[in-house]
Amino acid sequence: MLHAIKLGEKSGTGLIFLHGFMGSGEEWRGIAESVSRRWQAVLVDLPGHGASIGLAEAATTWEGACGLVHEILDSSECERHVLIGYSMGARIAIQIAIDAPARLAGLVIESGTAGLEDPTERDIRRQIDRERAAELERVPIEIFVRHWYQQDLFKTLARRRDLLEEIVGMRARNDPSELARAVSGLSVATQPNLWTRLGELSVPTLIVTGALDENYESIADRISAATLHSRRVSIAACGHSVHCEAPSAFAEELVSFVESLSCVL
Repeated sequence: MLHAIKLGEKSGTGLIFLHGFMGSGEEWRGIAESVSRRWQAVLVDLPGHGASIGLAEAATTWEGACGLVHEILDSSECERHVLIGYSMGARIAIQIAIDAPARLAGLVIESGTAGLEDPTERDIRRQIDRERAAELERVPIEIFVRHWYQQDLFKTLARRRDLLEEIVGMRARNDPSELARAVSGLSVATQPNLWTRLGELSVPTLIVTGALDENYESIADRISAATLHSRRVSIAACGHSVHCEAPSAFAEELVSFVESLSCVL
């Protein structure tokens, strides 16, 4: 089983939070605590992250990670579930919602994608991830983390040094060898191309992005147009990491979405 922290008592609806690469369930704690009086919140450490380490090699594959999240659903005390994923976690959540929609009452996608469509782009990303895995084995983890957050994807964090330092500190607690496995095994290069299957996504879906994250704004618009029951939200003055940059705004949208599900359950 993956390591998971449960906040709040058993309820009819459980909220299951999945983090992004180098994250952990702990990064969701503030948001989870704000909603745990109404719904049980489950903060999951995905394979190779946080306390979910020392797992079999198969755990840090796309199929293995998705299977372990299914086990979290199996072990839940709640009747219904809302799966909430950020970035890497959002990609896993999309896969589960497409494959097993009956298991979910709702889906929240923050800064996620349905995969890579171009085989050449997939090969390029696979090579990049091999290089990242090698770097994780070679340099101190804090150096790797700081290099990671120099990507244009996270440019809005550069304007908020205190928040960036907090995030770097949290990410640097991970085991670099475990992350080296995860960066390759859970990469978007290993994720199936789910764009052709988005029409199967029957679960009510909230799609959240930061208004300053131009690339994922476009991706989110496309996902929303391809899905049957989606609500599209763009949070002002935020980049890729909305739940870190604007936790109150994210929590407000999450609560509104989960409350709306009671009308259709």
